[in-house]
Amino acid sequence: MAKYPPVPAKSWAEVDFEARRAWEQLFSSAEDFFKPLAMLEVFEDGLKKIFGIGYGVENLPFGEEGKFNFATNEIVLDEGVYYDLTRDGRRARFTLAHEIGHGLMHGGFMRATGGRAPALKRSSIPAYKDPECQANRYASEFLMPTQLVLEHIRRGADVCEIPQIFRTSNKATRIKLEDLYKKGLIKKNLTRRHCRVGGLKGSGISAV
Repeated sequence: MAKYPPVPAKSWAEVDFEARRAWEQLFSSAEDFFKPLAMLEVFEDGLKKIFGIGYGVENLPFGEEGKFNFATNEIVLDEGVYYDLTRDGRRARFTLAHEIGHGLMHGGFMRATGGRAPALKRSSIPAYKDPECQANRYASEFLMPTQLVLEHIRRGADVCEIPQIFRTSNKATRIKLEDLYKKGLIKKNLTRRHCRVGGLKGSGISAV
């Protein structure tokens, strides 16, 4: 079973803030973000220009989609993931956003510890110190910025349309919408057509 070093604690609000800050530095506007292959451009050019983060493509071990190399300060994607990224693949986009989260949130910590921080089973790490939980949360806010999602919902986008608009998986979209619902930012709208995204059942959504 894989083990990970606990990282400095962060609230989800702090993670979201860091994701939005990076988003604002990498994209000049929502139009820039939504253009085709925007994430490929970030991988091959934007990260180096803005943050000094390089990139690489390798044939990674089976099951490993990407990694952040803290020693070389670069994101490495598996060849298959990179191929999917050149086609705006949803899983590839999430993998890249996840690795951006590792690099920007955890890079300094890992370099400071020389990569020698003790590694633990994830079941032993609280979510707010779990590097994978933090990076997943980061990727969610990076690819589905809360304010942009709410804007599209106000314009009439429903549960089925959000993953199409943001080019995210049904599962990632479900988790994002459930979080917004728990925060009271959206509500189910029983007057709209029935939709199902991942495990999220509903007849539509609307912004509060």
